[in-house]
Amino acid sequence: MAFDITKVRETLGRKFRGASLDDVSGVSDYSIFGEAAVNLLSELSPQETVRKTTLNIFSGVYSYDPADDVKSIVDIRPQTTTRSVSDNPTKRFSEDFDREKNDNEFTLEFEDGTKILRYSKDSGNSLNITETIDDNWTAGTGVSNIVEDTIVFAENNRSLRFDVSSGSNLITWNGDAVVDLTDHENKASLFLWVYCPDSSLITSLTLRIGSDGSNYFSITGAIHFGSLRSGWNLYRFDWNGASETGTATITDIDYVRLALVTTSADTDIRIGILSSKLPTPREYLYHSNFLFRSTAGIWLDVPTADTDIVNLDTDAENLFIHECCVLISDGLTRVDDAQKYYNKLYGTGQRVGGYERYKSLKPPEGIKTQNRWRRFGYNKK
Repeated sequence: MAFDITKVRETLGRKFRGASLDDVSGVSDYSIFGEAAVNLLSELSPQETVRKTTLNIFSGVYSYDPADDVKSIVDIRPQTTTRSVSDNPTKRFSEDFDREKNDNEFTLEFEDGTKILRYSKDSGNSLNITETIDDNWTAGTGVSNIVEDTIVFAENNRSLRFDVSSGSNLITWNGDAVVDLTDHENKASLFLWVYCPDSSLITSLTLRIGSDGSNYFSITGAIHFGSLRSGWNLYRFDWNGASETGTATITDIDYVRLALVTTSADTDIRIGILSSKLPTPREYLYHSNFLFRSTAGIWLDVPTADTDIVNLDTDAENLFIHECCVLISDGLTRVDDAQKYYNKLYGTGQRVGGYERYKSLKPPEGIKTQNRWRRFGYNKK
């Protein structure tokens, strides 16, 4: 029989015989089980909560949207069985990761309440289209004062700065060198760093890329991760689903046009290099902070039905039951019972607690953060 909420209720009914559990706040609406799950997961990362999902990685792109229920990363690996001995992901503190971005390193961060997986993997498969910030850019409707900026930039030590008017704005690039995107057509995503002085300024950004102004693909861009903010934003243009006008010569890409729709006139818009990157599919295993799942396979942080399953095997079932018992004892004001079940979980001077016993048998598999060793004062004379 599955370890579901029905079984949990039956077990709790035996332990609190003579008491009406439904009179305890949180039992009938399942919230007490969600609270018990939080308490358990703050102590353990059970093996039974490990999940697997896929992620498309792009060279030189470091922020990704992880699954909502990620608690800790267990592994980041190729989808196939081909894996080198050195392909071992290392977790770093945020500063170390951001400063060095070494291959196969990652960190988990929060930004305005949103979880971010930052991961660096040099998978190759990247081509620069507008290779340099040069004189091949020309102003169209609404755009003026195009200059090279070597002070504020996102990459390559320079950017292209220009002014925009309110409404439609066009800027075009006609390259001297030919770029062959045969291997990238319909598969790649194109990336462009855009500096926006005001987070409400740009309402849309559309890219045309092709062999000339009559033969091109048109793609609407979106922020790769998060939402538009003041400062630098990484725009992503997914080739799959792009509309084609005329017949673009994919072996002869030397035409790019950006169409910006803005809410007002502004100065100091900046862009970086437009690059095309093929995705590298990888998968990651992680401990989930959702302890329940429905019979339909939907993972939940709080159960919603008696048939919902608790994602725990035999070794951890009693730990969850005892966490429920602590909360129910508090609700029934049975202080001695609450202490009894607390001792079962955390132990006493004479007895090892259930949590300590579980951790010794099944140590957590989540990758721990490693600090980078530094020689302080190494450059000082």
